[in-house]
Amino acid sequence: FNTTKQRPIQNIMVDTVSPEIEKLEFTVIARRVNIIIKVSEKVNLEFLDLNTLRPRFQRLCSNCDSYNKSRSFSIGERNLIIRAVDKAMNSDIELINFSVA
Repeated sequence: FNTTKQRPIQNIMVDTVSPEIEKLEFTVIARRVNIIIKVSEKVNLEFLDLNTLRPRFQRLCSNCDSYNKSRSFSIGERNLIIRAVDKAMNSDIELINFSVA
């Protein structure tokens, strides 16, 4: 005769709300681009440069609700997808375009 122990049922919170990119600003100075991002909740922030040979998402920050740093880009037109992904894999994206001289 087999017996099993049952664990008490716990309340589970389901996150169905997507994060929102509330603020997205950028300033281009030569090859450096200062990017300022504000998000409605803690997320992983990533970007994808569509003008590279093999576009892939690169992490800007993990578990953050804001970002304010400068990054260097190669010369030319840049088309970026900025993506904010929360722990439940809900996401928000924004597109930005700029030229690096």
